[in-house]
Amino acid sequence: MDAALISNQSICFNKDLISQWLKFADVKSKSIETYNKAIRRFIVWLQENNIRAPTAEDIYRWRDSLNSEGKSAATINLYLTSCKLFFKFLSQQGLYNVDISHIKGFKINTEHKRDALTAEQGKLVLNSFDTSTVEGLRNKAMTALMITCGLRTIEVIRANVGDIDRSFGRTALYVQGKGRDQKAECVMLPKKVELLINNYLNSRNNLQNDSPLFASISHRNFGGRLTTVAVSGIVKKAFRSVGLDSKRLTAHSLRHSAATAMLLAGVDLVKVQQILRHKNVNTTLIYSHHLERLKNHGEDSAADTFLDD
Repeated sequence: MDAALISNQSICFNKDLISQWLKFADVKSKSIETYNKAIRRFIVWLQENNIRAPTAEDIYRWRDSLNSEGKSAATINLYLTSCKLFFKFLSQQGLYNVDISHIKGFKINTEHKRDALTAEQGKLVLNSFDTSTVEGLRNKAMTALMITCGLRTIEVIRANVGDIDRSFGRTALYVQGKGRDQKAECVMLPKKVELLINNYLNSRNNLQNDSPLFASISHRNFGGRLTTVAVSGIVKKAFRSVGLDSKRLTAHSLRHSAATAMLLAGVDLVKVQQILRHKNVNTTLIYSHHLERLKNHGEDSAADTFLDD
């Protein structure tokens, strides 16, 4: 992919051009890899279809090909966003001009696509960890934090030992949420979760305020920060160890489980919004609507009407 990828009368798509665009796009570092991957995938598709002067119609064809490959709507829309930004850059630089601003992606279902754990399932998972090891202490404390306080994986890996604050009579953990630049929000640690975290921290040495709250134990990254992939893998492994092997159960299910448990216990919707750090209460309402749907037994009433015992 280092050589020229595709060319036409006015432009040559190559690695340097893509690099220029990524600098121009001024995107967050975590998005650069995704944008780079998307455009390179698009250019390979152009090559495979012998397209040297792509049009808006070609972009639609590429979108549909991604759909036929089984890519999710969210992934396809992200790839299309990358493509639009790339062609906008080309146009502004006077290198290539095709209007694809009108091209639309696929509608994404705003309902949650991950299941929550029942109380029994949550207890099974938490009791599955071997707390005679540092790894088990870490994994149980981390999972307990996620399933009670609704932390996202990104918030877990960003957390430092010094983010724990006991200044106001209750123990808080300051978190840096999704899309946030600083740790300005907090969750209150339940006593049981605080105890699990303390037991884990007591098993570690040379802790500093900027030490990761949950540290890696791998040889290559011992004491370093976990990745979101690592956290997801730890949770998924715990699920499978108790027989919960479903695509709909992921690390994010712990956040859903926390929200569901709070609402079932009668915690006010606005308070749940505050704990989950949702900008808009409508996001929190999705959980409430889901619970209301589970309580709706209308189908059973219809079955009782039309079907014999």
